[in-house]
Amino acid sequence: MPKIVHLSTSHIGGAGISARRLHRKLLLSGVQSHFVALAKPSFKIENNESKIIRSLRSRIFGALNTKFSKKLSDKTYLTLLSVTSIKANSLKKYGLPHDTIFHIHNWFNLINLMELKKLLNLGYKVVFTLHDQRLFTGGCHYSLDCSKFKLNCKSCPLLAPPINFIPELNLKRAKSVFMEHSSQLAIIAPSVWIQKLARESNLLKDLVIHQVTNVHGKLMNEDYVRDNQFTIEPRDKIFIGVASVEKSSNLKGGLILKEIEKLLDQEKVNAEVLYLSDLASSSGSSNSFWTLIDYLLVPSVLDNSPNVIHEAKILGIPVIATEVGGIGELLNSQYDYSVELNENTHHVVVEIIKKILSEKPKIHRKQIIETYETSVSTSLEQIISIYRNL
Repeated sequence: MPKIVHLSTSHIGGAGISARRLHRKLLLSGVQSHFVALAKPSFKIENNESKIIRSLRSRIFGALNTKFSKKLSDKTYLTLLSVTSIKANSLKKYGLPHDTIFHIHNWFNLINLMELKKLLNLGYKVVFTLHDQRLFTGGCHYSLDCSKFKLNCKSCPLLAPPINFIPELNLKRAKSVFMEHSSQLAIIAPSVWIQKLARESNLLKDLVIHQVTNVHGKLMNEDYVRDNQFTIEPRDKIFIGVASVEKSSNLKGGLILKEIEKLLDQEKVNAEVLYLSDLASSSGSSNSFWTLIDYLLVPSVLDNSPNVIHEAKILGIPVIATEVGGIGELLNSQYDYSVELNENTHHVVVEIIKKILSEKPKIHRKQIIETYETSVSTSLEQIISIYRNL
C-alpha cells in the first residue's frame, strides 16, 4: 500500500476538514498517511502532519490573489489563479514516485498547474477530490445555472473583458496536462450530483470519476463529547443552528437567513437561530453550538456534500436544508426536512419550525447516528481501493 500525502490549502473549511478526517481514518486503518497545509496560528500539528511556512513573497502575492478573487463575484466563489507555495521538487521529501500518492483536496494558493505538471512528470500519482466544481470550471467553485464548463468555459459570463478568457485558458492548459498523464490520475466525487457534472465537463469527461462519500469519523475536537441521551424530548422553544463559516455568504444562503430571522421575529415564533461562528468566536470552541441546537439549518443556494450535515448526522441532529446540489443525498425524510429553493424558501422554513413546535416530534438521535453510519460504512474501503488501483 502506497503512502498517501494529503495536500490542502487550509486545515479548516470544507476541503481541509474532510482531508484531515480522511487522513486520521487512514492512520487508524494502518495506512501510511500525511496531512500538509499552509501554516496558520490555529493549525496545531498532530500525528503525521506538517505545515508549509510560506516565503514573504508567497504570502504577499497570495494575499493579493485572495483579495482579488473575493471581488470577482458576489454570486459564487471565483479563484482564477493560484500562487504556488510549494515546489514539486520539495514534495519529493514525502516519498518516492513508486510508493507515494498525492491526494489534492484544495490547491488555491498552495500549488499551481505548472508545479502539478512537474509532479506528474516526476512519475507521481495524484488523486483529486471534487469538494466543489473549481477543478473543471477553471475558476468558479459553483457554476450555478451556467453550463459553460461543458464547452471549456469560453467567455465566462461572470467576468468582464479582458479577464473573462482566463477560465478557458486554465481549462485548456489543464486538459493538456490531464490527457498526457491520465493513467496517473484519479478523481473522487463526494456526491452523485457533482460526479454527474464532472462527467459532463470538457476537462474530466474522458477520465473515470469515482463516487465516494467523504470519510467522516470522530469530530475534529477530540475532547468533544455529546451527552448520551439518545431521545430528545420536545421543548417549548427550539434552537436552530447555522454552521456555515461565512453566515452572510449569498452562496450559503445569507439573504435567506436574514428573511427567516425577520419572519421568526415578526410572527413571534418561539425559536432562536444560533450561529456556530458567533459561539465559536466567543468561547473558542464549537462544542456549545452542537450541544445547544435541536436542528441544523442549511439554506444553501448550491452546495456539494456539506461537512456540517455530516457533522450533524454523526451527533444525531436532524437537518432542515434546501434540496440543492448534493444536499438531498444526505437527507432522510423520516426526520430531516427538505426545502425547495425559490422565492418562498424563507416562508417554508419558518412554517417547518412552527410545525415542529406544534407537533413536538421526538428526536431519536440513535436512529440518526446508526442510519448515517450505515450509509458511509464502506467509504474508507472504497478510497483505499482507489489508491491501490492507481
